Amino acid sequence: MDSLTRAPRSELGKGLPVMLATAFALGSGAAILPTYSLSLFAEPLASEFAWTRGNISFAATVLWAGFLLTSPVAGRLADRFGVRSIAVPSIVLTSMTFLAMSRIHGSIWLLYLGYGTLAVLGAGTTTVCYSRIITLWFQRHRGFALGVMMAGASVAAMLIPFVVEYVIRNFGWRDAWIALGLWTLLAAPVVWIFLHEPTDGEVATGGPAAAPVSGAAAGLSLHAAVRTRTFWFLAFSNFCFAIPIGALLSHLVPMLTDSGLSRAQAVHAASLVGLAGLTGRLGIGYLIDRLFAPAISAIVLLAAAGGCILLSKVGGAALPGVFLMGLYIGSEGDLMAFLTSRFFGRPAFAEIYGWLYSSLAVGVVIGPLLAGTLYDRSSGYSGILMLCSVLLLVAAILQLSLGRFPTSFQSAVANPAVPPVKAL
Repeated sequence: MDSLTRAPRSELGKGLPVMLATAFALGSGAAILPTYSLSLFAEPLASEFAWTRGNISFAATVLWAGFLLTSPVAGRLADRFGVRSIAVPSIVLTSMTFLAMSRIHGSIWLLYLGYGTLAVLGAGTTTVCYSRIITLWFQRHRGFALGVMMAGASVAAMLIPFVVEYVIRNFGWRDAWIALGLWTLLAAPVVWIFLHEPTDGEVATGGPAAAPVSGAAAGLSLHAAVRTRTFWFLAFSNFCFAIPIGALLSHLVPMLTDSGLSRAQAVHAASLVGLAGLTGRLGIGYLIDRLFAPAISAIVLLAAAGGCILLSKVGGAALPGVFLMGLYIGSEGDLMAFLTSRFFGRPAFAEIYGWLYSSLAVGVVIGPLLAGTLYDRSSGYSGILMLCSVLLLVAAILQLSLGRFPTSFQSAVANPAVPPVKAL
C-alpha cells in the first residue's frame, strides 16, 4: 500500500530526464524543423532559381503527405523493436537528408524529393514514436509529461526563425540546411542515453483510483481498435481539427494583413501562436491528468472556433483570435496521444497512434489547398474561417461523444485468449 501512495509523487522525478529528452528530440525532428523553416528559404530559393513561392510552399504538402503514409509503419516498428532502435537511425538519416538538400540545384523536383525523403527517413523522429516512451514511463502524470514533450516543438518553433535567418543572412541558404542537419544530429546521443524503455522498478506503479493498472499487457491490438467506434470518432475528429491547422498556419500573416494590420504587426501577432502553443501544451497537459480529457479537448476546440470568428474581424479583434488558435494548435498533439493511450492501452499504442496521426496529416495536407482555393474564389478569407469554425465545432462534438475511458480491455495484445485485463 505504501508503494502505491509514494509512487505517484516520485513519477515526475524518475521520468524528468525522459520528458526533457523527448522534448529536445521532438523539437529536432523531421516534422518540426522542415515545417517551421520552409518559409525562411522561400525568398532565397525564389531569387536563385526563379521558383515561385507557391511552388516552394508545396514542399510542406509533400512532407505531410509522406507522413500520412509512413507514420503507421513507424509506429508499428516502434512497438515491435523499441523507440531507440527506430529513432536513432531515423535521426541520422534525417540529418544526412538535410545535408544533401544543401546541394540542390535548378530543378524544384529536388526540393520535393528532399521533403518527401524527410517524411520517409524521418518518420521515427515524430510524436508517434516519442509519445510511446512517455506512455510507458508515465501513468498518473501522463498528460503533463506529454505536454512537456510537445513543448519542445513550441520552443523549437520559436528558435528556428532566428537560427535559420541568421545563418542565411551571414552564410547563405545552403549552410542553413547544413545547420539544420547538425541540429537534428544532436538528438541522437540524447535519445540513445535517455529513451530506454523502463523496467518494472523504474516506473511508478500507482495511479488514480479511476484508472487501475495491470501492466504493459493491458491494451488492444490495432485490429481490435479499428473495430471500435472510438477509433473512428477520434480519426474523424483529428481530420476535422487538422484542416484549420493547415489552413491557418499557411495563411496567417496575409490573413492578418487583410484584417487591417500592417505586415510588421501581423508578423508580431503571428508570434503569439508559439507562445500560446507553449502555454496550451503545459497547461492542458496538467488539466487532462485531473479532469475528463475529452471534455477539456472539446472546450479547447470550441474556443478555437470562436478564435476563427475573431480572425475574420478587423484590427485588434484578430489578436485574441490568434491566441485562441495557438492554444488549440499547441495542445492537439498531446491530447491525441493521451486519448489514444487511455482508450486503447500501451502494447500497440504507437501503431494505433500512427494511424490516427495519419488522419491528422490528411487534414494538414488539405487545409492549405482548401484555404487557397476559397480565397481565390472569394478574394477573402471569410469563407475558410467560417468553414474552420464549423469543422472545429464538429470535432468538439465528436470528442464529447467518445464516452468514458475503459476500465478493462476485452482484447489484450499479448494474448487475446486471456481474461480481460485492467486498463491503464
